[in-house]
Amino acid sequence: MSFESDIERYRQSGSEFAIAVRNHAARQDVGDDGSWNTTMVIHHMADVDLHFALRIREILVHENPALVVFDEQKYAERLNYADRPIEAALLLIKSVREDTAEVLLKFGESAWTRSGTRADGTKIAVSDIVLKTIDHTQEHIDQIMSEPEPQS
Repeated sequence: MSFESDIERYRQSGSEFAIAVRNHAARQDVGDDGSWNTTMVIHHMADVDLHFALRIREILVHENPALVVFDEQKYAERLNYADRPIEAALLLIKSVREDTAEVLLKFGESAWTRSGTRADGTKIAVSDIVLKTIDHTQEHIDQIMSEPEPQS
């Protein structure tokens, strides 16, 4: 894949996520195993997108910045994922991805290899973040689409 096609996949996968959410009846109960309902997954996706977009910007602006770890459980608990409407979160995903894609395209292919370092010493390149975001989105699309339709 080329830099531009990966950026387009990044941009498009956010729209595919929103379509999957709207086209499949959302599971609103938390699973017996503690698995998140669809509303919680949507807010998780929005926060991950924000977090990763900020990582990308830090990497583009600074040389090898320290990257903060994303604790998804703390976000879910403290930001009330289960009790918030989803429309703003879906718009946020689209907006963040559109804007971040434009930033990356303007920065150019040299952005792809720039990196930052997490506290555990792991180096993360912009390409890693973009490709992980695409994969992460597909995982949650598959999760939502595999849920049985709620019984009426």
